Amino acid sequence: MAEVFTRPVTWLEYQGHRTTGRWMDVTNVERLEPRDRVAAGRTAAAVALAAATAVVGYELVGTLVGLPTSTPTSLAQATAIGIGLVAVAVIAGSMPERLPDWLWWAGSVVGVLVVLLLSLATGDTRAAGQLGFLYPVVFAAANLRARAAWAVSALAAAAELVLVLTLLPVRDAMADAFVLAAGIVMVTSALQMVAHRQDSLTARLSEIAAIDQLTGLASRRRLEEVAREVLETPCLPGDFSLGTGLAIIDLDHFKTLNDTYGHPVGDAALVHVAALLRTTCPSKATVARLGGDELAALLPCGEPDEVAEVMERFHDAVRTSPMNHLGRVLALSVSVGCTHAPAMRETDLAVLYARADEALYQAKLQGRGRVVVG
Repeated sequence: MAEVFTRPVTWLEYQGHRTTGRWMDVTNVERLEPRDRVAAGRTAAAVALAAATAVVGYELVGTLVGLPTSTPTSLAQATAIGIGLVAVAVIAGSMPERLPDWLWWAGSVVGVLVVLLLSLATGDTRAAGQLGFLYPVVFAAANLRARAAWAVSALAAAAELVLVLTLLPVRDAMADAFVLAAGIVMVTSALQMVAHRQDSLTARLSEIAAIDQLTGLASRRRLEEVAREVLETPCLPGDFSLGTGLAIIDLDHFKTLNDTYGHPVGDAALVHVAALLRTTCPSKATVARLGGDELAALLPCGEPDEVAEVMERFHDAVRTSPMNHLGRVLALSVSVGCTHAPAMRETDLAVLYARADEALYQAKLQGRGRVVVG
């Protein structure tokens, strides 16, 4: 069965698909990155502050009530750990965008190992100490992708097993390890389900924002995103004959069409023209509705004459394919302004758009129903 890629794709993704035959959505490095850096920074700060409060507070209360395992030395150690955790909270909360991708997952792993080493060093098998494994687990499960989150959870369960087998009789050790492992699995599963649901909603909202609901073309926002990527990406090393083409299309006399036949007919005309534009343009093109009756086509990595040739074919297709709407046949025409930016020149999207828009203006001045290259 053929692969289905349900969201609009960028030219970079399209090139990758042509090279590998697969759509590459998330790279290996990105698998270690949180879904949302700002949210992850806030979560990390909250978890670190909670852990600092628990560590210092437990030792402080234990020292005050005279617990045998709580001593001035252990309180000093807990205070030092608390200060470190507060520093982690400040860094994660204030500069999440500047931290390396791998550091988020590595931080969770280090958190598990620190809890294990401290517990082994102090011989602490209390429930309070073992629950320290949950802090990195909660952060990873809430913010990292599934593989990274479950890797942290598996490491925490293994660390707990090492701890209790080292310090407790086997029967007691297995009981403690089972209870904490069950808790780790429950926490990870619950938080991952919530995160997956949130990702699905976010993806759906992005899909809605990327597609014009009337025509099914890309939205203006999506076209601008793709255009920025295309203009920043070389097509072929050393080949400066290729470049980026942009065409802006207006449906001629659209207001008159709406006033004469009604807005449903105007909408049908837009859908009709959009379908012709989609079928005329090559698969590498991004076709979009900019707003109202204005459409656009972005053709990356093409020869200077390609955009004009494609738009001439589209113009002829509109002219020779009248719209049949509820038994009424209506002839339509379009005005097109197009331009091309060679790869050797650094061209801003605003400049490219302005040139195509000026060409469209000239097409209208010359009587509409034509293609003008700017």
